[in-house]
Amino acid sequence: MERAERPAAPWSPRIYLLRGLVWLFTGIGLSVFLFDISLSVGARPETYEDRLWRANNLRHNGVPEEQVREFLNSKEPVRKDFPEGSR
Repeated sequence: MERAERPAAPWSPRIYLLRGLVWLFTGIGLSVFLFDISLSVGARPETYEDRLWRANNLRHNGVPEEQVREFLNSKEPVRKDFPEGSR
């Protein structure tokens, strides 16, 4: 008497392993992409609107008007390393 051959299971452990690896490497790639974007966003040059906002903030914090004018007249570029709300 011969044994009837069982059909292959539709979901074997290899399929689960493959799906897990696909999700793992997708997550790693997405994480690296978002990390690079977060580094490049803070490296943008400061706009005139940013300078006016910072001058207004300096006035609000009690900095003398003379120093605020110095800040507004200075030509040195100010590079933002972190977003304003993270401090």
